[in-house]
Amino acid sequence: MIHSCWILICVVGCNVLDIHFTFVRDGRPSGEAYVELASEGDCQAALEKNQQHMGKRYIEGNSFGYRLIYKLSACSQ
Repeated sequence: MIHSCWILICVVGCNVLDIHFTFVRDGRPSGEAYVELASEGDCQAALEKNQQHMGKRYIEGNSFGYRLIYKLSACSQ
């Protein structure tokens, strides 16, 4: 499960406006969250964490304008 604190660690130094979590049909967390950032510069800084590991989680990030979607999923180490 992704917590907002994990996402804030991913985008440390960026101005986060909002975090939107997504859920599967039965109400469980999907493992994805949309992070709305204040500027394109914040988005580019957050994307520098793309394809890195944070503890046991793997970070996947994609940019959609000033919005950044992060998919944090468990990975084996």
